[in-house]
Order: sequence, then structure tokens, then C-alpha cells
Amino acid sequence: IVVGNGELVGIVTEVRNSHYVSLTGLTEASAPASVSKAIEDSQQDIPAIEGRGPVEAQPQGHERAGTGRLLVVHSGAGAIADRIVRMLDDMSIPHGIVEIDPIDSSPLSAEWTDETDESSGTIVVMAGPSRVVSTPGVASSRASKMLLQLGAAVDQFRDQVVMVLGPDGDHFLQTARIQRVHVDGDDSGRFELDLLRGLLNAEMMVVSIPGQSS
Repeated sequence: IVVGNGELVGIVTEVRNSHYVSLTGLTEASAPASVSKAIEDSQQDIPAIEGRGPVEAQPQGHERAGTGRLLVVHSGAGAIADRIVRMLDDMSIPHGIVEIDPIDSSPLSAEWTDETDESSGTIVVMAGPSRVVSTPGVASSRASKMLLQLGAAVDQFRDQVVMVLGPDGDHFLQTARIQRVHVDGDDSGRFELDLLRGLLNAEMMVVSIPGQSS
């Protein structure tokens, strides 16, 4: 369903038998007439806020929980997920974690759905596992399932998504609007610093200085 809808509006493309998500160039003109009409209808009679322009319409069914809780999603990348969780724990940031089963037949697990309902943003670990799995089809299935999670995360949280990539994640560089963080190969702390920067840029966390006005 997610892949079909993504292809319909032009954010999912198939390259060499693999699906890729790209929001680059997505406009009302590129969407089907029914989608463009729905966008046009949803933006009618929207009041303007002084100094900010028109209010952006929020599609029904995609209300953000506003809980300040972050969700970490991965598939087999436990070592990277552990680094992220340790950082969130050290900063006392509420969070949940979901590991996606690559051979699960359902597109989106019930656990994923429940966790997103309780979260305000998500960190999607697109980097693969450090240990190579020899079972036929698992690697491609894992990649496809994580692409589904990425598409669902963008649909649910809009800009409040941070994507964690491994060394082979260059094909995601054209994915617009999503903050990207590359995993380093050591424990120097560079990854954690880049992740914090990504969370700030995605407005998933705010730094305040005591005594200073926000």
C-alpha cells in the first residue's frame, strides 16, 4: 500500500529492482489530478498569520502527538541503535525503539503503529547490520521493509525525521527535507554530535540557556 501510494504521487521510484524514496521535485503539478484537487480544496479558506504567510494545511489522520518522545527504528542494526539510545538516555530524552523483522509479512508492524502514536518524531536507521546474513532474500527484504518505514515516517511526522545512513548510503542524498546523519567507524563521538545537530535542524529538540529568552 505504501509503495503503491508512493509511486502514485511520485515519491517512490524503482531502480534496478529496488525501491527508493525521493521527495525532490514533488509538486502539485506532478501529482495526479485527484491529488492536486484534494490539495487545492484543503487549502481553501485557510487564514493567514501575520508575518508568516498562509497556514499550511495538515492532512487529517496525521496529527502529531507532541509528546516530546522520539522513536528509534532499525532492522538488525542493534549496535547503531544502542549508541543512539545511550545518547538519548544520557540526555534524559524519552524514547522508544522498534526493530523491524525483515521476514515479517505485514508491511508495517502493530508495534510500529503503536509506537508512532506515542511519539513526536523518529530516527530511522537505514544503515544495515554489521554482520552479514547469509539467508537468501533477507538483505533485500530488510532494505525494502526499511524503505517502507522511512516512507511511513515521512508521512506521519513530515519534517521531524532523522535518517541514519551507513557508508553505502549515498543513493539517499537526493532525499529532500530529511535530515541525514552518517555513522562513523569509531567511538569518537562524532556520530552523536552529528545526530544532535540533525535533531536540532529537524526541530525534534530545542536547546535553551537558563536566563535567556527563547
